[in-house]
Amino acid sequence: MSKTEPTISFIDTLPDGVYDVIITSFNDLITKNYSEPDSRSHIPLNDVVNMAKSSMPSRKDWNMKWFNMEDEYRRKGWKVKYHRPEQDESYEAFVIFFKDFYADI
Repeated sequence: MSKTEPTISFIDTLPDGVYDVIITSFNDLITKNYSEPDSRSHIPLNDVVNMAKSSMPSRKDWNMKWFNMEDEYRRKGWKVKYHRPEQDESYEAFVIFFKDFYADI
């Protein structure tokens, strides 16, 4: 009988402190950019990256994959859409958070 290896989550692979800094950056920007009539928040990905980097200026080895936090927010009841430009487009990548008020019902 073989032992099953425990599943390592994406979050468990992040360096110390990085998860908290990235989540705090997203949360601050969700609050700042939230539009009441639309029940959504539009956040340029570069804004999150810059805010996180300014919170940990000594860290030089940032990995863009660390910012893939969409599933964390989906588990908390948010609908999340990530948009990035195609090769022939020239806009900044962004994330839109829609609050799903019926997720807990």
